[in-house]
Amino acid sequence: SYYGWVPNKEYTYHFESQILTGIPQIRSQYSGLKISSRVQIQSFPDYSLRIKFVDPKFWTVNDELPVINGKVEIPSSSHEEIPEIIRRPLVQPFEVHFKRGVVENLFVEKNEPVVVTNLKKALLAQLQMDLSGSREGSVQKSNPSLSPT
Repeated sequence: SYYGWVPNKEYTYHFESQILTGIPQIRSQYSGLKISSRVQIQSFPDYSLRIKFVDPKFWTVNDELPVINGKVEIPSSSHEEIPEIIRRPLVQPFEVHFKRGVVENLFVEKNEPVVVTNLKKALLAQLQMDLSGSREGSVQKSNPSLSPT
């Protein structure tokens, strides 16, 4: 089993992440940032993936924002250029090795900015498929009071 990744196939996804802070009880002003990108993923028979962010967009926010259906909305038209020091390593393909659907190794450029590595890790957190329960034992060993339900 390849834990959801058919070998020698390419997948395309949409990735979006944002962080906002504010005090809506006082005013609907927020500060934060948002990133949105297409993501191409190639799978290989050795349980590895090659992943690339394609055409990433970036927003910084320090303004009053509308709340629609209980969700703060960042206007999609207000994106800005990603600084080259972030954009260049972000769009570089990177490789990931999985074991039983869980990320085992992440390979990035040696001098990659930490913020870019963290964005890649945020994407990978969404791609893990621990269908075997392989992490269950380590949780039980580190905290014996927990047990599976």
